[in-house]
Amino acid sequence: MLSAVEITLVHTKDKASVLYAEVGGDFLDLLFGLLCVPLGSIIKTYGQWSQNGSIDGLYRNIDESARTWMKQECQTVLLSPKLAPFFGCSSNVLQIEEMSPRSLTFRCFKCHVVEAAYTGGCSCSYPDKITFVESNPKFRGIGSDSTAKAYVHGGLGKFLVTSDLRVLDFTMTNTLQVMRAAKIPKEKLVEKELTLDKTQVLKLLRAAMMTRDALTSLLLPPKK
Repeated sequence: MLSAVEITLVHTKDKASVLYAEVGGDFLDLLFGLLCVPLGSIIKTYGQWSQNGSIDGLYRNIDESARTWMKQECQTVLLSPKLAPFFGCSSNVLQIEEMSPRSLTFRCFKCHVVEAAYTGGCSCSYPDKITFVESNPKFRGIGSDSTAKAYVHGGLGKFLVTSDLRVLDFTMTNTLQVMRAAKIPKEKLVEKELTLDKTQVLKLLRAAMMTRDALTSLLLPPKK
């Protein structure tokens, strides 16, 4: 379930553009998690993705006419694809199911041959079976949570995210660099606290794939 995501927004006083947002790791999880979501699941969540592209028509084709000549299992894979194991983020705002970790079991060849020929068992010193289970890339080692879903380590660390979703460490140096690049003096900027709910987060994820100015288009009123 998605909990409220709190950010600090820095924008121009005339509300023309967002310079950056000060965010925590939970916000970054939402953004980075989008890169792992199958396209079919995105279209299913939003209903329609792009007015200009053709991908929506391809999706509807599978959902409609393809039913007569495509296997049901293949339709499910394309229309409601799951996330790969451990690819989900902590919030899972799109509510996409994650596949179970894959495993592979090997048996000792010598023991297998002896077992097939006799009933007395095998005196081999190696284990009869060894099972390898897919590991979680977010798992940091002994003492950490092997089911971790956060992409970003560091707990309550702060980050700077620009309107076009570039991510930087939240430092004075990076802040000044962003201000200089935008050529906006400090006295023309204001700061405000925002709490994003699920609806706003969904709109943000959509904006991330539709515009280069995602934070501005979502969090500031449109220009008249």
